[in-house]
Amino acid sequence: MEIREFLIKSGNYRNLIKRIFLLSLFLTVFMRYNKNELFTESDEKCEKIVKTEQLKLFCEENQWVIMRLLVVEDEKKLNELITKKLEKEYYGVDSCFDGEEAVRYVEGTEYDAIILDIMLPKLDGFEVIKRIRAKKNKVPILLLTARDNIDDKVKGLDYGADDYLVKPFIFKELMAR
Repeated sequence: MEIREFLIKSGNYRNLIKRIFLLSLFLTVFMRYNKNELFTESDEKCEKIVKTEQLKLFCEENQWVIMRLLVVEDEKKLNELITKKLEKEYYGVDSCFDGEEAVRYVEGTEYDAIILDIMLPKLDGFEVIKRIRAKKNKVPILLLTARDNIDDKVKGLDYGADDYLVKPFIFKELMAR
């Protein structure tokens, strides 16, 4: 992927400088990994080098892949807490605070997973799921919500969510899912 394509797909320019730095690191490791004569370290050492730069990377068929998540939560403090904890676990994270913004993010960026609240301003989480699935996007969606009613759980899963976690939650359980 060219640098230009990466920046266009990133969609969110709040962390543009950080992303450029991380992309240059990613390309350096990727180039070293693919040129065995230039890089003789083991995969584990290569992954360790990249993790020190706050990325979670996996090696799939000799290609490094950045894990990108979208957090959609209207409670600003909780959004910030989830985002910081995920970044601490080396995930690349974008976050937004309402349903319309979430749909725009998903249209402009490929995510590996979405953590989505149901009770959001502008568009609720159910409508966000419907719009994402209507575009044939199969990104995994975890509903993270205070709604613990069984009907809400069934509705969310029927609309296309892959998992459902009720607030309050333990971060360890979120990471396991």
